[in-house]
Amino acid sequence: MFKGFTFSTPEFPVVVPQTGLSFTVRSMNTGEVGKLKSSLVSPNVAHKFINKAIFDCLSDKPDFIDTYDDFKKFVTTRDREALLFALYISTFGEERDFNPTCSECGKENELKVSLNDMYQINMYPFSVTLTESYKLARAAQMTDHDPEIEAKIKEREDEEAKQKAAEEAAARMKKIEERRKKMLSEAQKNNPEVPDTPPDGITLVSKENVKKQEEAKKAAAEAEQERIAAIKIDPKDLLVPKPDKDSIMLDSQKEAIKKSQEYKDAMEAVNPDSILYLIEKVYLPVSKVTCFLKQPTLWEEEEVLSKAPLMGKDAQDVVSETLIINKFTQEEQDVILTDRADIVAGYQSLPPRDKMMIFEEFNKKFSEYEMKLDTKYFCKSCSSENVLRADITMLLFRSLSQY
Repeated sequence: MFKGFTFSTPEFPVVVPQTGLSFTVRSMNTGEVGKLKSSLVSPNVAHKFINKAIFDCLSDKPDFIDTYDDFKKFVTTRDREALLFALYISTFGEERDFNPTCSECGKENELKVSLNDMYQINMYPFSVTLTESYKLARAAQMTDHDPEIEAKIKEREDEEAKQKAAEEAAARMKKIEERRKKMLSEAQKNNPEVPDTPPDGITLVSKENVKKQEEAKKAAAEAEQERIAAIKIDPKDLLVPKPDKDSIMLDSQKEAIKKSQEYKDAMEAVNPDSILYLIEKVYLPVSKVTCFLKQPTLWEEEEVLSKAPLMGKDAQDVVSETLIINKFTQEEQDVILTDRADIVAGYQSLPPRDKMMIFEEFNKKFSEYEMKLDTKYFCKSCSSENVLRADITMLLFRSLSQY
């Protein structure tokens, strides 16, 4: 049976804005497009099928992302928009027709626009990708000095130097031990009565190597002391930076990272300053409630929305809005809300001004790091300048409906 034509599948490389991870997304084939179209009949589960379609079309991804679950835990809902853009371009192409209405005269304009020209991305400043790009740009004298990014780079380099010193000291000690065992084995061949552990004051190592051994032991001890000092006796501090008074680290996120199949490699890519770990504390002045905000991942979105498959659209919208809330606290009433149903109920009871503050603060700390599609155009009737904005999800739905 014929298994398909042989040809080069279109691909599109993309760096996602919040975690800074790099992916290459291939085009869907006709069968995959049809499957995605038929699966989007229910808006309650559309996000799941879109997530899976993106993952299935990844032709290149970070080494530590092996499974679909890995993908969902390391990619945020904002990152998904950039991946969806790559999936759309590779599948349907970059040229699109738009019919925007002029904001001045109200006349409709016919435009043919390249989505690549509309593509804009604002990267989270402490992602590994951005800091590495910053170092290259600084070396080429193509960007201004940024004290905040410089401080983070210095911090990472110091940690890497300490780790390298400890590894080198451990390697030297290993070589010394291997040589000691070899010399012991040779001595026991000549004299079976030689003990495995020589008596005090007797060494099987030549005198000229004693000093080298002592130096290696001292270097290893110093490196270990520096490592312990750096992590404050708590190994968990190797995973995340020490939180300040306005931010804390998310235990569930740390557990998800720990369970990654290639933990060390993952931590090199999803760095300790990753947006995945950031929790922003916001005091709501009207209700006197404290709200803790986070950037949800695809995993968290699916976990929450899968628990209410029969919700109407309005209810689903409310639950989706609360995905950015990690918990509520109210010290005066000794209230702590961490259960999702309680968070939704608490959110619905807030005064409108407090709700507005939640989204204002979220936009400042998280939402600005995103992919968007914007371009300027001049009205053909009145020549006034306008801005055309496109939503990649709506573009995908429109293309699927025409398929």
